[in-house]
Amino acid sequence: MNFKKSSCFYVSIVLFSLYFIGCTNHVTTVNNNKITILGENSATMLALIRDSGAYMPTNGYQLVFKPVNYEDTLSTIINNFNTTDGINDIVLLYNFSFPEIINSNLVYNYDSLVQNESKDKFNFVNDIFPSAWQEAGSYFHSVGGHENQPTKINYPVAMNTMVLVYNKAMFEDVTNQTNYEKLYNKKLLPPTTWIDFYNIANFFTDAQKGTYGIAMQGAVDGYLYYEFCNYFFGMGAKVFDKTSGWQGTATTPIIVNNDLGLKATEYYKSLKPFNNGDFINVDAVAQNKFMKEGKTAMALVWSDYLTYFALKDNGQWDTQFGYATIPGNISPLQGAFLFVNKKSPAAQEAAKYILFCLQKSNQIELVKKGLSSPQKSVYDDPQIKAIPYSDAVKQCIERGAYMFEYGPDVNLVSQTITKNIQNLWLDKITPKQAVDNIKNEIEAARLKISFP
Repeated sequence: MNFKKSSCFYVSIVLFSLYFIGCTNHVTTVNNNKITILGENSATMLALIRDSGAYMPTNGYQLVFKPVNYEDTLSTIINNFNTTDGINDIVLLYNFSFPEIINSNLVYNYDSLVQNESKDKFNFVNDIFPSAWQEAGSYFHSVGGHENQPTKINYPVAMNTMVLVYNKAMFEDVTNQTNYEKLYNKKLLPPTTWIDFYNIANFFTDAQKGTYGIAMQGAVDGYLYYEFCNYFFGMGAKVFDKTSGWQGTATTPIIVNNDLGLKATEYYKSLKPFNNGDFINVDAVAQNKFMKEGKTAMALVWSDYLTYFALKDNGQWDTQFGYATIPGNISPLQGAFLFVNKKSPAAQEAAKYILFCLQKSNQIELVKKGLSSPQKSVYDDPQIKAIPYSDAVKQCIERGAYMFEYGPDVNLVSQTITKNIQNLWLDKITPKQAVDNIKNEIEAARLKISFP
């Protein structure tokens, strides 16, 4: 799987995690039993690690975390569910992994493990953003008599989205505000339309001052794909003629190259003069670096990266950045889920830990430590409202919609779009050639993919 977030970006996480794991591995507990959690070395995993001290099972199980690069996570699960040092009881995965994990018969149907738990522990179910759960938590599978029917898979422990991060000093500068209003006859505010976004990016780009309007991610491994889709779908275009990422067959109409698709692609390329960096090699690490240098006005950022923009090393909130919804009226979604390994000797206890993570009180603590909650009421808590980006995250999840593929063709679509948009950026092909290539290449390759 090529969807990953740079391990370099999480050097601090790796160091913290190794320290934490080293400490927990030396804790003496009753029966010396452990619950191991394998997952991508991401902010979601770090939040679980930071919050693990709050979980103290009465039967003496301890939590041991194994953060790894994303591609290693999935290959470990699919190819060898047992690692060299034993069983992984729980795996942290995202919904685009469903095609490879759900029908593999490697994980439990979670409900079967917690059916004897008290009903009050499931109050969170009606608190999950319904449309977000439907889009970023459904798939076709054969468990429990749901053949050929899409169903919600497990309960999301996190719900990620992308938000607009902007440089407050640049936006709040009186001279900038005056000049922008003279030029465009409107106030300088975070953009709500793609026209405003373009104008602001243009306005802040100044070669003499060394300032840029935007820092865009154009690297492989999902960086370009995820960000490009914000623009593409945000302007009304789609890759396929469908309403959800998990839908589709080998014959679902591909509409990436219709008029809306071409217009959105032309717009995307038009931002090149305002962009900081060489694009092709810019991932989340480089984007974060550009923004923190204070010379770039805007960036589109995953919600589970926001801690690295908003939180200082001393634990105080950084006032350098502001946060808003991306332009347009929809935002992307990605769900994170904890699954229990069928080989786990501690399956019941592992399921109880997951249920613990889903309780509202603990979701609040997890959000304070960097997680994006899938539960609505969590964002109304005063502690969470004090986090500078929480309102923007909530608004983006509430208006979340289909932007990404979550079916068996997810790799194909991502890689095809990435290759052609990179070539477009390098002026090797035109916008029309880019969208036509994407359509033709996906159309041919999809015939070889097995769909539910």
